[in-house]
Amino acid sequence: MHTSKKILFVDLDGSLMKSDFLFESFFYFFSKNIFAPFISLGVLLQKGQLGLKRFLYENSDISISKLPYNNKVLSFIENWQEFNDGMVILISASDDRAVEKISNHLGCFNGSYGSKDLNLKSSTKLQKIKEISKNNQFNYIGNSHDDLVILKSAQNCILVNPS
Repeated sequence: MHTSKKILFVDLDGSLMKSDFLFESFFYFFSKNIFAPFISLGVLLQKGQLGLKRFLYENSDISISKLPYNNKVLSFIENWQEFNDGMVILISASDDRAVEKISNHLGCFNGSYGSKDLNLKSSTKLQKIKEISKNNQFNYIGNSHDDLVILKSAQNCILVNPS
């Protein structure tokens, strides 16, 4: 008897959101501090991309409810949940706290994973997906060239404004 549930993984940046959380947080930080580009560059050089994501999350008090969500993707998720006995997981290279906050705000996800110790992008994201799905088949909503490795492994792929 096959008991594993279907899983739909949803990418955040450029898929669930029409924008990128890193850019959104940078522009918010810049609107509050004219030196944001220099400060951000310093953080990037000292702490790398993960450190920059953390720094910008902590220094930009973005209203999660006002982010540019893609309503078509939200409708697709709602329909998918209605017709499938499965789970929907938000997964992103964005800071894990932001991803969790967005997941909780939208209320349509069974879990969320973002970058914390590793940048959940490309093959690193695929490894996390395989870990979560226990190497079972999965569906994926994504948009970028970085998602190609994931799309090759997914049972079904939904592309959102692909690059």
